[in-house]
Amino acid sequence: MSRLLCLLQHPSSGKRGMDSEIQDGGQLEIAISETDIAGALDLAGHEQQRLSPVPAHDTRYYFSVHFSTHRAAAEIAVAVLTLKDSSNVLFRPKLRYTICCDAAPEDEFKRRFQAVYDVLIRPIQWKFDKESQRVARPPYHPQTTEASCHEIALFGLQHLRQSGRRVKKRKRTYRPTSQRVAADIVQTLRQGGPQFPVLPFPICNTTVTQEETLEQRVRFTEDLWNLGTGQQAYKIISWANRFYSSCMRRLLRRKKHIPGDRVKDRAAQASCSINSIVNALSMENESEVCLCSSLVYSGFGKLSYNLTALKTSNDRDKFSRGVVEELRGKLPTASVSDLVFHAPAVVAFLWKERYGVICEDLGAPKLARYDLSNRVIKVGTEGLYTYAVYFGDNILQYADYGFSQSIALEKQQVHLLVPANQANSRLCRTLMSAIVNDYPPPIIINWGLKEGNPSMNGYDMTTGKNWGVLKYLRKLPPEADKDLIIMVDAHDVVFQLPLEIVLQRYSAIRDKGAALLIEQHVAEQVQRHSRAKKIIMGAKKFCWPLDHKDPACWAAPPSPLRDDMYGERTDQETDLNRPRWLNSGTIMGPVGDLRKLYERAHLLWTAYNTWGGDQDYFSNIYGRQELSRQVLRGSKEWIFGFGEAFEEKDLTWPLITIWASI
Repeated sequence: MSRLLCLLQHPSSGKRGMDSEIQDGGQLEIAISETDIAGALDLAGHEQQRLSPVPAHDTRYYFSVHFSTHRAAAEIAVAVLTLKDSSNVLFRPKLRYTICCDAAPEDEFKRRFQAVYDVLIRPIQWKFDKESQRVARPPYHPQTTEASCHEIALFGLQHLRQSGRRVKKRKRTYRPTSQRVAADIVQTLRQGGPQFPVLPFPICNTTVTQEETLEQRVRFTEDLWNLGTGQQAYKIISWANRFYSSCMRRLLRRKKHIPGDRVKDRAAQASCSINSIVNALSMENESEVCLCSSLVYSGFGKLSYNLTALKTSNDRDKFSRGVVEELRGKLPTASVSDLVFHAPAVVAFLWKERYGVICEDLGAPKLARYDLSNRVIKVGTEGLYTYAVYFGDNILQYADYGFSQSIALEKQQVHLLVPANQANSRLCRTLMSAIVNDYPPPIIINWGLKEGNPSMNGYDMTTGKNWGVLKYLRKLPPEADKDLIIMVDAHDVVFQLPLEIVLQRYSAIRDKGAALLIEQHVAEQVQRHSRAKKIIMGAKKFCWPLDHKDPACWAAPPSPLRDDMYGERTDQETDLNRPRWLNSGTIMGPVGDLRKLYERAHLLWTAYNTWGGDQDYFSNIYGRQELSRQVLRGSKEWIFGFGEAFEEKDLTWPLITIWASI
């Protein structure tokens, strides 16, 4: 947490008084504690005052107020106006504020802001009206990350303070020293990385070897530069966009694809220094897996350092070597929620170029050891966005987000399981379609067994396929946990696509699911609760076999298909429903994750019998998972199909915990 947030939080402990800081230009910032706010509102109720000394400089007061469970943050800026040829001064107060949510009582908050001004500040009598007050709109809203009203108030204070400061322009003669820049980077990285909402955007670039046309690459370069120009709402996004654009420009200028531009070319030359610093700090020992050097990108971004003041190549080289020496061994460990403005990964992703080629061209060949181009996400808002990479303490933690691996699965790493105890024409059709589409040799589960056979462990032949698959998974060694299982019903499935295409679509579905989970729950919570989407199942048009009051039916998420998929009567009858309910006839996922799922289904089988077969147990697990997720994010997105509508008291409410994702 930044020093700013610590400053704003500690008054809530009950400490009285106002914390103040003098900013550049002599402006004074004062944070009013919650204790003083409570006292001020009490005094206002008794029509009393406890005024501060009249400010001699422009002063901004920061505080938050609450009403019921809602909170709002406020900045009251008092400008001091000195009259010409007079010792008298005038004061001009202005109010800016943020509120936690749409349900918050805005008028009540305005009354409380006015009361705080009247009791604690008030250099002159002043009534805040439309001309002297306005609501501040942050560039992105933390409500999208499920923050509490208290957390949103803290964010509002931070935004008000950052956006309220007057930025003092540096003189053109200012040149950063390597010692100062390195110290600033270490300090800002220890405060944690930036956090933004994730925008809908493909995470995994599955066609990194397909080149974009030159025209498209030039367009990306210009668009990103424009996104980084004149955007003061959140400077780190602007810095990232200009940095990416500068890296692209460096590559295009080298091949003389675009004309020169003095300002942009200097930024492109400066970007080389940043890339060289990150490259030099990468681990020399390839057996060690550490991506901490990549955090330097975000360190420069948070500080908005672009190094364009370094005019000559000798200056840039000397500066880069100095920063490397100062940073070596001092970088903090990366957090799983860190955003990294990783230029080689973003350029490779947007240009659809090989990651290793981009690393070499940008002067950062050491970064090519770990391909991050398929970890790129889009963050911010639709009006102010950029691209970044998520990663944790080491490369192995990527799997915990549910992102697909960049290395394609070989045939021997795919296990095709087909539960069947005897032959018939439909089984032959399934097997033949798998063979002609280049799937690995199928493994027949429960072949030759009959109900009552000791090997069935008491299972009937319908639910017994769960037992057969579980036995197979239990026999696989731990080193096979990342192998992929494809389990299909023997009589209902026909393979129409080659294995290669199915694996690509499996990866794409996982990546879209990971993006949606991060959008709904933010990356840190996805990691904390292991809410990765690694297993996918088939979908069907009706909920079966559980009762429609069960969460497997009403808590199932909506279909991603468009609303008019089947015409005007879409979702109005069973045959025209968009599929959204679980169908266990097709299951794909890693061995380790499927083993956990089947163990859970086996545990449910020991608890109760069902006429609904294996799908009963999987639907039970799925329904509780989706209900748990909605509880976690505080939503009630119940969707009833089949023209039904139930009151909450009539629904089946199981005892739920925080379920790991299937």
